[in-house]
Amino acid sequence: MKRLATAIATTALTLALGAQGVAAADPPSPPPLPAPALAVLAPAPAPPAKKIVVSLSQEKLFTYENGVLTNQTIVTTGGPQTRTPIGAFSIIGKRSNFYMTSPWPEDDWRWYEPAWVNHALLFEWTGYFVHDAPWRHNFGPGSNAQFGTAGGDFTGTHGCVNVPLLFERPLFTWADIGTPVLIQP
Repeated sequence: MKRLATAIATTALTLALGAQGVAAADPPSPPPLPAPALAVLAPAPAPPAKKIVVSLSQEKLFTYENGVLTNQTIVTTGGPQTRTPIGAFSIIGKRSNFYMTSPWPEDDWRWYEPAWVNHALLFEWTGYFVHDAPWRHNFGPGSNAQFGTAGGDFTGTHGCVNVPLLFERPLFTWADIGTPVLIQP
């Protein structure tokens, strides 16, 4: 009986107000219950998929992928008067088949003639690269130890990281823009 009375009342209300009026007359449904509070623990950030590490004390370059050492080579870094910068950087440019030109005027002791480079990875905006050095015949410990004009076999670089061509070619292909570069003492 109660159902019949409710049905009659609803029908009468629908006839009096129209279908939209009935919907408006219905009481609003209660808001949905909030999701239970969860303790949000942020996971540790994943290591970068790729990373280049240069050890100045070992004169070595290491590549890592997903935290696993994938390759390494001996390198030559900045000489006693033209140090390679230490810190965390990333690949911000890639160049191949170009002449590196000296940023210093010709009368400056650091000036050098334009030099052909096959592959270069820019890691610092003022001009520091990881690149091959066709003019260099000696890499590794001691290749940057002597005072003198940078660019010789034992006088180091102007601050770049020189890599043997057979290593630089695949490194150039492997490294992406944004790949972290860590230069350690």
